[in-house]
Amino acid sequence: MSKSHLIDDLIWAVRSPPLIVMPGSDCQWYDSDFYRDLYDSSADWFAEMRRHPERVKALVAAQNDKRLGKLFETLWAAFLDESERFEIVEQNLQIIDGAKTLGELDLIVVDKKTKQMLHWELAVKFYLGFGDTRQWKNWFGPAKKDRLDLKMSHLINHQTNLSQHAAVKKVLKAKKIKIDNSAVILKGCLFYPPDSMDDETPQYANVDHCRSRWTRLSDLAHSFKSEVQFYPLIGEGWMASLDATHFEKMYSASEIINHIKSGGYRLPLLVSVIQQGFESEKIFIVQDDWHRQ
Repeated sequence: MSKSHLIDDLIWAVRSPPLIVMPGSDCQWYDSDFYRDLYDSSADWFAEMRRHPERVKALVAAQNDKRLGKLFETLWAAFLDESERFEIVEQNLQIIDGAKTLGELDLIVVDKKTKQMLHWELAVKFYLGFGDTRQWKNWFGPAKKDRLDLKMSHLINHQTNLSQHAAVKKVLKAKKIKIDNSAVILKGCLFYPPDSMDDETPQYANVDHCRSRWTRLSDLAHSFKSEVQFYPLIGEGWMASLDATHFEKMYSASEIINHIKSGGYRLPLLVSVIQQGFESEKIFIVQDDWHRQ
């Protein structure tokens, strides 16, 4: 990952809108304004990181876990380390009760503005919708090992309540930590069916969440103009948009279809759609029968 794009991802991690906002929930679900304000209040720092990204790059390079979710957490930690409003108290605090691991608290932070101690759960997710996309259960992760309803249930019923568990309270008390509230930071993108309508968003979807679409392999060629090119996103490019410097090898629709059919790329495949040298959107290419598998 280039230095410049790493900072683009950092800005996206902080400034992008959330996927879900649940009013009346026991835990906090920050809205888009919250994240925009965080970015705006630290705009000078982000500009400095663009000029000197070495510290952020070093933090990311030091992580053995190269999964996207871990990168997302690391970028947030880099931001919070320099934040005037928030201070990290604990990060990735594992809770072990005897021989049993109860879970892990992603972040415990002090909000200097509200004087609260907060437990934050962070996640970055990419889901493809099929059928009735108003229902959480019809949104699937690319590998189908994850589903929006399962993730939401885990966040609401387990992760955000973890700090209230007796064994967790014992650990926190020993560290002189008293949690005032929990919050969810859930970012990512929802990929809608090609023929979906604007009102077919999942329940409690944030009004300006990041959204795109998926397309079947057999529909790819006639879904785009002939001059459109595609760049496979393997290992990077899932968060912030890529700029023209990344597009070393681009494919026409017929070329990427041939690469997929010959085994060069596996489906589902996230690609950057490039028009006139710029990324216009990211889409998932899926098997024609992916929704029935």
